[in-house]
Amino acid sequence: MIHREEITALLRALNEASGFRLSLHDASFGEIAAYPEGASDFCSCVHMKEALYRRCMQCDAVAFSAAKATGKLYIYRCYMGLCEAVSPIIQDGVLMGYLMMGQVLEDTPGARECLQEAIRKLDPDSAKTARALVGRIPAISRTALEAFSKIMTACAGYIAMSDLLRANGESPAEAARQYIENHYGEKVTIDTLCRRFHCCRATMTATYKKKYGETVSASLMRIRLNRAREMMAAGSSVTEASSACGFTDPSYFSKCYRRLYGCAPSTERETARRQKQVAGGKV
Repeated sequence: MIHREEITALLRALNEASGFRLSLHDASFGEIAAYPEGASDFCSCVHMKEALYRRCMQCDAVAFSAAKATGKLYIYRCYMGLCEAVSPIIQDGVLMGYLMMGQVLEDTPGARECLQEAIRKLDPDSAKTARALVGRIPAISRTALEAFSKIMTACAGYIAMSDLLRANGESPAEAARQYIENHYGEKVTIDTLCRRFHCCRATMTATYKKKYGETVSASLMRIRLNRAREMMAAGSSVTEASSACGFTDPSYFSKCYRRLYGCAPSTERETARRQKQVAGGKV
């Protein structure tokens, strides 16, 4: 098991020292733990509007990807104007997850005005509630933000060194699954996994099938296609998504995509693009 209690205690200490919401995510962006557990009252209000919630998730996905690409803490503003930061957690050269600070307002001239302008895009009922919650959003100066960013980077390093994201006694199958989640865009074979996690081919294939109900190859293909689908939904082209997810042959990618989702990747990307345009016209 992941050391959830110790992780939560660390997040709580950071929150008590700063007043900001801290969360820990796995390498696939899934939230593992957070303190406080729920989003801020303001963000919860905004998230009630589905189109805005999707935009929030897209902002986070871009930030996670940027932190992964650079291997460094990434500070950004969400589309509502709130300041957030993501620090990658890297252990033995492998990305294990992310430490995230979010839902604060940078204390700069015009920041609150920009937030009020963003609120005007909400529907009337949500906008009225959101305005009343603006005063509860923590504010932070740029100097304090940079100082806290250093603390976040140090805490991410502590999480990695303390092995908090890796279960004790992790089986070869679990280790292989985590590796695939982190390296799906690279060339991954069973032999690669066996060498890395010190087991024979028979052990790897048998334990993996027993643990996850599918072969290593099936998992790799499904994860690659799922990630490519997410990238296209976020705006990437078919070529960009297929290449980033480990496909060297676009025709093969399209064939596999059709087999899993029942339609061509270009068709689904166009549908997602139109849905965004419609959603964008409503907010």
